Amino acid sequence: MIETLDLYSLLLMMSNRLGIESTDGVIYKAMKLIDKGVSVTHILAEVLIYSYVKNEGYNYISIEETIGSTKCDVYAESKSRRICIEIETHSIPVEYILDGYHYIIARHIKKILQIAKEESISLTFAYPYGVVPLIPLELLKKPEERSEEELERVVTIARKFYAIDYNSIMYLKNWTIKYVYIYDMALLRVIRLPIESLTKIVHMYIELIH
Repeated sequence: MIETLDLYSLLLMMSNRLGIESTDGVIYKAMKLIDKGVSVTHILAEVLIYSYVKNEGYNYISIEETIGSTKCDVYAESKSRRICIEIETHSIPVEYILDGYHYIIARHIKKILQIAKEESISLTFAYPYGVVPLIPLELLKKPEERSEEELERVVTIARKFYAIDYNSIMYLKNWTIKYVYIYDMALLRVIRLPIESLTKIVHMYIELIH
């Protein structure tokens, strides 16, 4: 079992490589999360994305920030924009392992609805390198191209796992996403994947599997 001190050392080593000072508030917060038993791989991913987003012109950036009734893995805001970044690794509880694809879809829908109900906050997702971003294809279309039937089908999937009201469809109708983040912990690298490329990848993956 890795000692807490070793986990601190790993965090500090990574932050040093990223150019984050040990006195940066995010490091203190990350250490507190380690103390609480939060997954270290998740914390390190948050810090990596935090370091990338710092260069995107935001005035305030934090990890594990509570916004309204939901928590953002990474939260950033500027004078003109607020964004919540959800790290999605496709982990599946054993009780849902035989319906894992739908569970992942449902988890995306749940997060989208949580943020869509907050005013003026955008949502995007971050995925580790090698993980296919399984955002429902229906939501990668332009809002005006989404049919009621498609959205009802997506909500029906989500309701298998979460208590979601069918009236939530109106939020899904208007939700938009421009890009997702892909991160590589080995290279300490983050890239933006635009929606056009994202849509092609998801299409190809679904056609391959189904």
